[in-house]
Amino acid sequence: MGFPRIAIVGSNGLLGQNLARVLASESTSQIICAGQRERSSAPADQTEYVQLDITDRTAVKDFALRYYPGVIINCAGMNDVDGCETQRERAWKTNVKGVENLIGGCRATDARFIHFSSDYVFDGTHPPYNERDKPAPLSYYGRTKLASENACRMGGIRFAIIRTAALYGAAINTRENFVQCVVRVLSSGKAFRAATDQTSNPTPVDQLAAAVTRVIERGCEGLYHVAGPDIVSRYGFAREIVRVFDLDENFLIPVPTAELNQKALRPVNAGLITLKAESELGVRLSGIAEGLRLLKRRIDLIP
Repeated sequence: MGFPRIAIVGSNGLLGQNLARVLASESTSQIICAGQRERSSAPADQTEYVQLDITDRTAVKDFALRYYPGVIINCAGMNDVDGCETQRERAWKTNVKGVENLIGGCRATDARFIHFSSDYVFDGTHPPYNERDKPAPLSYYGRTKLASENACRMGGIRFAIIRTAALYGAAINTRENFVQCVVRVLSSGKAFRAATDQTSNPTPVDQLAAAVTRVIERGCEGLYHVAGPDIVSRYGFAREIVRVFDLDENFLIPVPTAELNQKALRPVNAGLITLKAESELGVRLSGIAEGLRLLKRRIDLIP
């Protein structure tokens, strides 16, 4: 890909693990993985793993100067939407200050920066959204993601922001994604309540990772919406999970968001328009039916 080194920060998460695996297999660059844990959860074939706390400004700058990556990809962050609502100081420190520290590392080494944001920067009142629509986050999580986007724009670096939504896929030692949660709960014979009015684009994380390679290869800069093509409710997504994984739909209960008593507000009737990414990057991700079928074939799907 023309870069001697690519750094993946937050390589132990769902996106980070999949991105490390894709880049390790498709790139000739040296892949440097970094995360908070002492040991790596990313694929064993990456050349090196470094323990790194992105909230430590000095440590981030030292990391950048030590490895001098041509690209820094930020997969780190606090993604627990309700947790961000109750732990606001931690959320801001991680999702905003941490990004500012990474931007500083990019400035010090003239590295390109790839950062991930969320459909939660929108309020859901005028869906679906393209890259030109004005954000209006409802939750504190959404506010931190918007602030991190603005930090990229004001950071004086070359950057690409990828907004995405409802990631699902396979990884080890990570927080459950929606698919894993539905499968686990319904397989145990328990009821699962899914919102009928929270809509988004379920996104297969391995295909999102593959799309990032296009961003790197083509030197793309600016803002892109990269997500699955289907805009469905959580309940609609859960019904497709039930069908693909041969679960009992009788335990799946449709409810309005108000009945879930979630701490943070979520946008209802949201969704991202992905035409810019499809035309400029040449990528179109799988819809939920195909994405779930591909996921089911992964032997390491569910512990």
